[in-house]
Amino acid sequence: MSAFRTAAAALALVATTLPASAQELPQMSEAEVNAVALYAMPHAFRALQTRCATQLPGSAYIRTRGDALAGRLDQASRGRFPAARAALTRMVTAENPQMAALLGQLPAENIEPLARELIAGKVQSEVQLTDCARYNRVLELLDPLPAENLASLMGVLVTEAQGRSRAAATTTGTSRR
Repeated sequence: MSAFRTAAAALALVATTLPASAQELPQMSEAEVNAVALYAMPHAFRALQTRCATQLPGSAYIRTRGDALAGRLDQASRGRFPAARAALTRMVTAENPQMAALLGQLPAENIEPLARELIAGKVQSEVQLTDCARYNRVLELLDPLPAENLASLMGVLVTEAQGRSRAAATTTGTSRR
C-alpha cells in the first residue's frame, strides 16, 4: 500500500468510513465531504479504537491518547448531522439501493442513530487487524490538526481522487472508440 493510499485510507476510515476507492462514492462536493467527515469522525474513530484495541501495544497512540482525540472529534461533530444527512444518505443508497426505501420510512429522529451504527459497522467490518499499526501511526501524525482541518483535508483528498477517476474514465472511454 503506497504512503498516499495509507494516509488516505486512515483519513477515510477515521473521518468518514468512505469506501477505499473514490469511484465507489457518489459524486460529492468538497463541502459535502467536509460535512460528512465532521459528523462521522468520532463514530468511526471509536469503532477503530475498539477494533484495534487488542492489536496494539499499551503505548500505542490510539490507546494512550485516543480518548483525547475522540473528545475533540465529538465536540466538533455536535450539531453536524443536518449538514451531513443528504450526503450520507446518497453514500448509503449508492452502496445499497434498497436502503432508500427504508430511510424514507424512518422518522427523522431515528436516522441519526442508524447513521452512527452504519459508520461504526463499516469500520468494524473493513479495518483489517494487520493495518491497525499503520492507522495508529497516521493518526499520531495527524493529531495536532483540529477536527475541522481533518475534515477539510478529507474534502480535498476525496474530490481530487474523484476528479482523477473521472479523468481516467474519460481517457479510457476515449481510447476505446
